[in-house]
Amino acid sequence: MRGVLGLVLFVVSLSCAPLLAREPMLLGVFPDRVLVEIDGQRHVLMMGADATEGVRLLSSDTRTGTAWLEIQGERRQVTSVRRTEGASRGDSVAQARVYPDASGALTAAGSINGHAVRFLVDTDTPITTLGAGEARRLGIAYARGDLTQTRTAAGLSFGYRVMLDQVRIGGIVLDDVEAVVLQSDAPRLPVLGASFLNRVQVQRQGRALLLER
Repeated sequence: MRGVLGLVLFVVSLSCAPLLAREPMLLGVFPDRVLVEIDGQRHVLMMGADATEGVRLLSSDTRTGTAWLEIQGERRQVTSVRRTEGASRGDSVAQARVYPDASGALTAAGSINGHAVRFLVDTDTPITTLGAGEARRLGIAYARGDLTQTRTAAGLSFGYRVMLDQVRIGGIVLDDVEAVVLQSDAPRLPVLGASFLNRVQVQRQGRALLLER
């Protein structure tokens, strides 16, 4: 009788434990945080913070786009590259989905040279564009670049042409992305323009964008 009672209590305790409906999806990796999707909801996990939905960040590697997570008490390594099998070939496709924010602008978390940023994605901007203040925060020595004229939403502006070592958005990582750092602190968010977007496939999905490579 005692053994049966113990088994019943064990089963009840399992039924009360929080369970994840599916594996957490790693969307972005940064030096001290990661962006994950758990059961359709996005969460930012900070290093050293308590578990969110049963998931805790142990370590992250921006170079490889991987992270060690503690999932329901179990250590597991996951990768940020979201891959689906190609329809007509055996290779795989990295993806990023970009959704409009409260103002209707298409924004998404990502990174430049391993530093976390939030991008404004604009298919009409010819070149990826940063403000001088943001470039300084990211450690970009933009003054060494060539002074050039570029077209922005505000009209023609002068800036410094630079090459970004690595740009990441969602599961897509591109090396050597051409960009311009404007002399002013505008724009507030780095604008992901055609110098990045022309190297990936861009599809409209309602109000969102699907990027694939």
